[in-house]
Amino acid sequence: MLGEDGAIKPNKDAIRIESSDGSQQPSTDSKPRTTRTRKIMSSSKQSTNAQSSVRGDANGKSDTAGIAALVEQAETVKTSLSTALSETKQLVSALKKHRQQSKALQSTLASLRPLQSVDL
Repeated sequence: MLGEDGAIKPNKDAIRIESSDGSQQPSTDSKPRTTRTRKIMSSSKQSTNAQSSVRGDANGKSDTAGIAALVEQAETVKTSLSTALSETKQLVSALKKHRQQSKALQSTLASLRPLQSVDL
């Protein structure tokens, strides 16, 4: 048996863990239960905490909402990268076309220079 010193003191922020097999009787507390929700973090914090979200929270429960958020973020990143790739391809194509036009213009100007000295 635990003595008074070994017992955990009451705390309003404590998280209650209940058995999922239904063997525990429902609480008769008159206070309404509050559930904790995880805030969506900025992308830099979310990527560093990705492993802890996949493993589950501190209570050993699977964090499916966190995993769903990570999957959604991965899909957003994938879409962003796809868009960036498409725009990069368009930019490279435009630069190549510009380079070809510039070479053609330089060639045309070079062929017209000798005509400047011709008297009409």
